[in-house]
Amino acid sequence: MIVDATLQAAQAIHALAMNAYIHGNVSPHNIAYQDGQGVLIDLATLRPIQKGHLQASAITGTPAFISLAALKGQPQNESTELESLLYSMLYAATKGRLHWGAYLHTDPRARDAKLAAMGVTSRSEAVVLARIDDPLLKCIAKCLRALFFARRVCLQGVQVKDFIAAIHQCHAEVSEI
Repeated sequence: MIVDATLQAAQAIHALAMNAYIHGNVSPHNIAYQDGQGVLIDLATLRPIQKGHLQASAITGTPAFISLAALKGQPQNESTELESLLYSMLYAATKGRLHWGAYLHTDPRARDAKLAAMGVTSRSEAVVLARIDDPLLKCIAKCLRALFFARRVCLQGVQVKDFIAAIHQCHAEVSEI
């Protein structure tokens, strides 16, 4: 269910971006699973984007799930929405036990705790992956972490096709075992 909802939410994020919108608050609380489909809800947070991103002054999101770029005051776009989806998937996979979840988005410690937990492989494995029991979700978390956090830097420009491909790759790998 978590994997399907994540895939479908990624497709919804992409559909919004193709129509010049971002959701503005991708979080586990705004992804419903109804009739076998993962659906983005709370569309009151939709924001129009121009030239591929939302202006930095209009940053939105739930603190524990907001992207690192948005926490730095950078504009939001499809990639930052996918990063929020990654954190939402991790929240579900860890049963709500995110390492950085207690910090407010205005607190610099939120950005630092996320970067420390996600940017360093050994740290990620200790504080995030160790909290995931399901082998498929653990594999997906590793793959998506690598997609967003190459060389300890949070990459911007992650595309939905790469996000979805990483999930499918993990599904194939875990199915072989």
